[in-house]
Parts: sequence; C-alpha cells; structure tokens
Amino acid sequence: GVCALLMDPGVGKTAVVIDYASALALKVERPVRVLVLAPLVALDSWVGQTSHFAAEGVNVWAEALGGSIAQRAKVLASRSPYRPDPREGGRRAIAWAGVDAYGERQPQQVRFRHRHWEQMQTGPGIVMEVLGLDALAQRREVSKTRTIADVLHSAIKRFTPDLIVIDESHRIKGASSNASRTAARLTRLAPRRLILTGTVMPHSPMDVWAQWRFLEPMAFNEPSPHGGLKEMPFGKFEERYGVFGGHMGTQVVGYKNLGEMQQVMARNAIVVRKEDALDLPAITDVAVPVHLSPRERDAYDSMKQQLAAVLANG
Repeated sequence: GVCALLMDPGVGKTAVVIDYASALALKVERPVRVLVLAPLVALDSWVGQTSHFAAEGVNVWAEALGGSIAQRAKVLASRSPYRPDPREGGRRAIAWAGVDAYGERQPQQVRFRHRHWEQMQTGPGIVMEVLGLDALAQRREVSKTRTIADVLHSAIKRFTPDLIVIDESHRIKGASSNASRTAARLTRLAPRRLILTGTVMPHSPMDVWAQWRFLEPMAFNEPSPHGGLKEMPFGKFEERYGVFGGHMGTQVVGYKNLGEMQQVMARNAIVVRKEDALDLPAITDVAVPVHLSPRERDAYDSMKQQLAAVLANG
C-alpha cells in the first residue's frame, strides 16, 4: 500500500491507481476513501477516469473540489464518515458503528441528502475527493494559533482517507517548501500512500528526499541514539548522497552512493517506460516552414536570444 509509480506520461498511472482502489473496495466490501492531490489541470481528468476505469460492481463517488482553500477544506470535512457536529449544519455523511477485521469503521446510517451518495454506502465503492496541489503550499494565518495548512490538515483527518495519492509528486520535491512540509504531515493520516511521477529527479537526486518523506519516511534512515532507527534529516541525506564543493564547500557539486539510493527507492517503486509499455511507431521528424511577419520575427528573435542567455549561464 506504499508505492511510487515512476511511470512515463501516457502509460496509465491513473488507471493503475483506480485498479488498486477497486481491488481494495472489493476486498473489504465497503467504500474505500481516496484523496488525490493533483495539478489543477488534472482534477477533472481524475474524476472522469475514476468512473471509466473502476472495476465492475464498484460504485463511484468522485468530485473535484474548487473555491478557496477554506471552502475546499469545509467540503472535504463534510464528506467525513463521522457523525456531524450540529453546530456545523449537519451535512456530514455517515455515522459509524463497530470495526471490521481490518480495523476499519463500518457505516451504520446515512445522513447526506444526495441519493447517489446514499447508494454509495452499500457494498464496494470508491469515494474519491480530488484536491489541487496548490492547497498544500498555503500557510497564511487564520488565527493566532492556526494556519490555513492546519485547517486543511484537520479536514483531511476528518475525511479519514484509506489512500492518499500525490500526482506529479516532483512538485513537492523542495525539502523546505510549504507544499513538502504540509504533505509530510499527511503521512500519518492514511495507511496507504502513492506518489505518481514520470520525472522523480527533475533537477538532481536530492529531489528524492522530500517525496519519500511523504511516501515512506523511514526508507532513508539512520541509527537512533535511543536504539533502533530514525528518519534521516535532509542535511544527513545530502551528506550521504552528495559531494560538496563550490563556495566554502557548502554546495552540492556531485553525487555518490547512487546505487544504494536506487536500491532503497526500489523497495517501494515501480518503473514503467513508454518503450516498454506502448507499441509506438518510430519517431518521424517533419520540417514545416513558417513565414513570420516583421513583428512576429522580432518577438521570436528576442525570445531566442533570452533563451540562449539562460542556457549559457547554466
């Protein structure tokens, strides 16, 4: 239930995730709750493909959340399986009763007014909420003790996902970025986690640490002074896999132990390349002449010069 799908675009990452969610739903014979964090351009795609790829006999409730982050958090919390708080309008869906063999709560009654939602509570199903990755990057204060990230975290905790998916996970690669820090807090909220990307190292092998901090924090570990192992901080990760040099010896100028890094990643990763999965024809290059007006030519030349300057400076 913890895996990185390192798959090229077009080979079916979304279908694999929906297959997995369908298999879980059929196994436990109840709706499986899935939270997907994806780029904004992919939100509607996730909703449409869930109903398309879900296994036969698996009901689907899928929706992309819009509005402000506070509004999205409110809707997400309203899909909670817990009994509603009467002070918050009573829109939450289900009251739970008992625990099954997998330690999961079982639905007792439905309180949501949507007929399809009521049908979702019997038998195998997928309840998928799709949220923009941009929500992870916000940290503005909403009170003296809480930020908008805390509000979102509370909403996700109340939603109680069985599975959290981060699509295009290289977008949380920054070790100290807001998105990466918020994603790391979500690790404890779901027993199953998937990251999806075709470019796991867009800049360097150092991009791996933040993605694995969400996926499997203990994958890269070090001995704890109290015995056992503890999560490896980013500084130690850089020392382990980076070669320092440059200004005062503080810059990573090369890499080492990459074979070891690959072995650690391989424990929780699947790699699929286009050439291995798709029967594609050979690439054919076609030169198409384009005639530009003087104004278009000036704009094109300016763009080309600026691009050349960026490349020349590394």
